[in-house]
Amino acid sequence: MANTSRKTVTPSTIAGNYYVHIYVLTAQDILDKKGVLPHTPSDSNDVTMVIKHGPRQFPPEDFIVSGNELQWDGRALELDLSENDKKMVQYAL
Repeated sequence: MANTSRKTVTPSTIAGNYYVHIYVLTAQDILDKKGVLPHTPSDSNDVTMVIKHGPRQFPPEDFIVSGNELQWDGRALELDLSENDKKMVQYAL
């Protein structure tokens, strides 16, 4: 029997201590090849990112996490981003 239960997700949290950040990339983000998160992830390797209509992205192949910044200079993600892309980042606090 399939599990049909659903969890309610608020705009800023998911599953307790996980944070979900959704925003639209600006021309400056693309030029800087980085984005700033509102919080610092507790584990920089436990961060996932999804660009609207794209595959899930993971560090360190697609981007790196340094403090509260996502950096994609020279990473696979650099070729996939465009201005006005909607990006969702999920990480543990």
